[in-house]
Amino acid sequence: MKSPRQWSLAAKLAMVGMPLVVLAIVAIVVTLWVSFQLDGGAAALNEAGRMRMQAYRLSLSVAQGRPTDVQAQVQLFDRSLDLLRQGNAARPLNVPWDDATTRQFAQVEAHWADYRARWIHAPSEMAALEASTQAFVVSIDEFVKGVEVRLAEWTALLHLLHTSVL
Repeated sequence: MKSPRQWSLAAKLAMVGMPLVVLAIVAIVVTLWVSFQLDGGAAALNEAGRMRMQAYRLSLSVAQGRPTDVQAQVQLFDRSLDLLRQGNAARPLNVPWDDATTRQFAQVEAHWADYRARWIHAPSEMAALEASTQAFVVSIDEFVKGVEVRLAEWTALLHLLHTSVL
């Protein structure tokens, strides 16, 4: 009868070590991917937060009757919306889209369309400008909070990955 084949020490070490090496590589790749998501999300969070300032600045320009400033600020706000919608890999900037952030972004766009129609194209009674701006900024705040929640989830996942690698 033949005796069972004896494995060399190198083969035994390879059998034990290779799955650990593969697991470490997978953990590193996933950690880098999550880090990239956080990096792009932080830039999106800054851009979304900047839209609040743009809304107040635009409101002030409307109230003071400065049409050239209003047009420039409308273009800036439109660029901010486009940047958030499309992202920018070079920067990197990307919104961590999920159902909630998509819904909140759609609300911001709807409020923006209403705001433009009411205050930019045909300004109406100025007494309502403050309340209208506040409502618009609240929709932006909800979007910002949604992005923050999503980034917190990514951060928790990153911490879990770091803990598991240890």
